[in-house]
Amino acid sequence: MQSVLDVIRVTPTHDYQLALEFENGEYRVFNMQPYLAKRPFGPLKDITIFKLARVENGTVTWPGDLDIAPETLYDKSVKRQDPVSTLQKLTRCVKKPTMTPDVTQVKTQPNFELLVTFADGECKRFSMLPYLQYPAFSPLIEPGKFAFAHVANGTVQWTDDIDISPDTLYLAGQATELNHPPAPVNQAQLASNNAAI
Repeated sequence: MQSVLDVIRVTPTHDYQLALEFENGEYRVFNMQPYLAKRPFGPLKDITIFKLARVENGTVTWPGDLDIAPETLYDKSVKRQDPVSTLQKLTRCVKKPTMTPDVTQVKTQPNFELLVTFADGECKRFSMLPYLQYPAFSPLIEPGKFAFAHVANGTVQWTDDIDISPDTLYLAGQATELNHPPAPVNQAQLASNNAAI
């Protein structure tokens, strides 16, 4: 009987795949899609939560005490030759025109809302309220913590441990004309306005 191999690295993808590295040096890909309709994995349908996958105690875990047995990950996954080709194959199906643009600016608003500007110039209003029930985001309820939102690595981040996927912000955000970058200031008009004061 083969002993259970520990997972040592996981990379979640946009299409609910887990790119895995096991302790024996094998690279494998596990498809989580069939599991999302089963208990207790329903919360992982939210791509933001799914992408919080991490390795703990030799297997893949998510916030909220969700995990999946390492033997399941190994037995039901497909072997790949190396991590580079694995990730290239997994992301090849994402067409360039539909890729989510990076976040370039974020401003916090009352009621746990974000005004987010993307690299394509689009601005969206996004409510974090539904996400605060998850352990990964619940620290943001503490007074003042939500205001620490800033842009890092193309998305919105609060701390090294708390960020949200740009896909979620872009796809679930409500388009708004607010928060567009201000028009360039006409220096001559500004000078004449100041002289008139």
